Amino acid sequence: MPYYARPLFQRKVREHYWQLQDMLRRPLHLKYEVKNLILKGVRYDRTIIYEKRIWARYLSSVFTRFSRISRYRKRCTITGRSFNVNHVTRYSRFVFRREAHRGSIPGIRRASF
Repeated sequence: MPYYARPLFQRKVREHYWQLQDMLRRPLHLKYEVKNLILKGVRYDRTIIYEKRIWARYLSSVFTRFSRISRYRKRCTITGRSFNVNHVTRYSRFVFRREAHRGSIPGIRRASF
C-alpha cells in the first residue's frame, strides 16, 4: 500500500517514530561522549604501549552505535523536518520564516528592501 493511501494515524506514527528515535539517541551520545574522548586520546598517544592502545580501540568499538554523534540528525523542534534546519535555532526553513515574520525570534526580522 503506498504511503499516501495509508490512514492518517499510520502516517503520523511513522513521522513521529523518527523524532522518538532521535530523542533516544541524544542522551546516549552525552552519556558516552567523555569516555569516547578519553579512549580516543589513549588510542593516538604514541607514548603508551601498543597493547593498551589496542585495548582502548576495542573498548571504544564496544560502545553502542547509537552513541555516535553522527547517528542522529538535526531536526526541527516543531515539525520534525530533517532537511534545511538552521543549526542555531533548530527550526526548519518554513518555521524559521513564519517565526521571523511574527517577530518571535530575537534579533531576526523580515527583510524589506
